[in-house]
Amino acid sequence: MKCMAMWLAAVVVMLLGAAQGSVADDTADPADEKAIRERNEAFVAAFNKGDIKAMAATYAPDADFLSAEGRRVKGRAELEKYFAKGFAESKGLKLKHSDSSIRFLKPDVAVDVGTWEITGRPEGQATKGVYTAVWMKLDGKWFVVYDRPMVPLQPRKP
Repeated sequence: MKCMAMWLAAVVVMLLGAAQGSVADDTADPADEKAIRERNEAFVAAFNKGDIKAMAATYAPDADFLSAEGRRVKGRAELEKYFAKGFAESKGLKLKHSDSSIRFLKPDVAVDVGTWEITGRPEGQATKGVYTAVWMKLDGKWFVVYDRPMVPLQPRKP
C-alpha cells in the first residue's frame, strides 16, 4: 500500500510538471494585447464601411471561419468572397463588438472572447451572439486563425 501511494505521488508530480507549459501565459506583453484590440477595432471599422479587403486582411491566409449560421469558410480568399456575398445581399450592415476578454495561451497565441451585434440584417438572420477568435502572431503581426461567431440557443416556446 505504501509503495502504491509513493507511485501515485510520483505520477501526480510528473503530471503537474508536464501541465506547467499548458496553462495560459499570465505574463503577456501589454503591447500585444493592445495590438490585438486595435486589429479588432480596425476589423469592426472596415465592416462598418463595407471594406471587404480590409476585413479579410485581419485573417491569416489559412484562417478557419465558422459563421453563426453554420457555414464553414477556409482561407482568406474564400472569406473575402463570403463577406462580399453578405454585403451584396444586405446593404448598410453595422457591427459592434463588446465585452472582449483576451487570454494569452502562449506569447504568440491568444484567445479573444466577446459579444457581437449586427444591425441591418434581413429578418430571420442572427443579429447578436458571442464570438471566440484565436489570434496568432505571424511575422510580427496579429491575425485571426480561427473565428467562431455563435448564437446562443434559445429555449423553445411552448
